[in-house]
Amino acid sequence: MGSIALEEGFSINFRKTRIMSKASCQRVNGIVVNEKLNVKRGDRDQLKALLHNCMRHGPASQNRAGLVDFRAHLMGRLAYVKMITPLHGQRLERLFKQIVW
Repeated sequence: MGSIALEEGFSINFRKTRIMSKASCQRVNGIVVNEKLNVKRGDRDQLKALLHNCMRHGPASQNRAGLVDFRAHLMGRLAYVKMITPLHGQRLERLFKQIVW
């Protein structure tokens, strides 16, 4: 394990290294990297629910953390999803555009 990295002059921190099979969820820095890049399904579903609730009940009711610029916070989360999976990001962006600010 890691012979190519060692041959190229890199060192491996074996405490941080895991061998993951195809059947398991392979994540690097929170991004799923199995066959294609993806955001964790739970994170994507949570953002979708948040956007949906903002549409239905207003964004002020969903800003439970009391963020000063909740709109910018949502735009940042949306940009993260769009960067990794553009199709899902576009779908969520349609929900975002329906929110009455």
